[in-house]
Amino acid sequence: MNNDIRTVKLMRRSRLTGEMMEVERKEIRCCGQWLRCDDFTTTCPECGADYNMSGDLLAPRNQWGEETGEHWCDCY
Repeated sequence: MNNDIRTVKLMRRSRLTGEMMEVERKEIRCCGQWLRCDDFTTTCPECGADYNMSGDLLAPRNQWGEETGEHWCDCY
């Protein structure tokens, strides 16, 4: 697993105003491929590692919600 992170700038149309605006998105390299971190959780299809929208590696799913009693499937 590699943790290269890059920021990609994109032009998107605002849903409110219809104007074009520049947005940034994080991408993480894992198992030799770039994954877009534009969802609440991004999962590598090769190794199953989970990343947040900032490209940070998250704890294994069996540890999710341990403090609050949540189960990992509650995050979907």
